[in-house]
Amino acid sequence: MLTVEIVIPSYNRLNTLADTLYKIRQLYPDVKICLGLQGDMPDSELQSKLDSDPNLRIEKLPEPGTTRTLNQCISSSSSDIVISLDDDAYPCHGWLEAHVSAFMNNPDLSYTSGRIIELRKKRPMISDF
Repeated sequence: MLTVEIVIPSYNRLNTLADTLYKIRQLYPDVKICLGLQGDMPDSELQSKLDSDPNLRIEKLPEPGTTRTLNQCISSSSSDIVISLDDDAYPCHGWLEAHVSAFMNNPDLSYTSGRIIELRKKRPMISDF
């Protein structure tokens, strides 16, 4: 069985990141997650919540840089599959399974990519499909 880790880089958006983590944990309570934190670091309350998650690890980087942060998190991962996610993206049911399925169906696959569907007030969500 392939192991999976979600990598989430975040720069000074801890409240947004906390919301994203909550949504991920609703769908995938046991998936491994690596947070690539840059800039502001969690206060004691958020840090306590993060510390209580046994499948969460944190890479703290002193300077901002999405590429550097992703590279650090990916290179330090022991998982077979690493999936990056924006800190403000909420995955939907089946999202992770679709990525894993692509890798299982094609072992030579280097990467997959998903589609972002943004909800807008003046445009129905169905128009993004």
